[in-house]
Amino acid sequence: SNAAELRDAYDAVVDNATRFTAEGSLDGVLVQQMISDAVAEAIVGVIVDPGFGPAIVFGLGGTFVELLKDRALGIPPFTEEEAKELIAQTRVSRLLRGFRDRPPGDEQALVRTLIQVGRFALDWQDRIHTVDINPLLVRPQGKGVIVADALIEASPISREEER
Repeated sequence: SNAAELRDAYDAVVDNATRFTAEGSLDGVLVQQMISDAVAEAIVGVIVDPGFGPAIVFGLGGTFVELLKDRALGIPPFTEEEAKELIAQTRVSRLLRGFRDRPPGDEQALVRTLIQVGRFALDWQDRIHTVDINPLLVRPQGKGVIVADALIEASPISREEER
């Protein structure tokens, strides 16, 4: 939480990496902000079918994604209302309203993210095969969302080249 602790943690990571890797070297260390106020962890995915086009998968993310199988499927582009309907089909909607001692989540930021991911999927459907954003951390109202991890898998062969 302060500069000295960060330096100590960095030194420990570098020391462990150089002692326990075969090469004994390290290319770098990625330091990221710690997000502790997330009210929900969501998953946003894109699947591109060569004949049908992109579909967006949305649901409860994080470590429970496989266990709870809480997801909904939508076809972009989304209006604001359609993005809200996609959210409403999942348990994430309950977390966004405030659950137990947690504050309400930033639904507007989540809606904007779904709309933007849908646009991205449509714009790049000839180049991407899948997108996996998990977890997408939904913070309290007015604080936005944060992509904690994401993977984009390119199409094996560009669909433009197939034509």
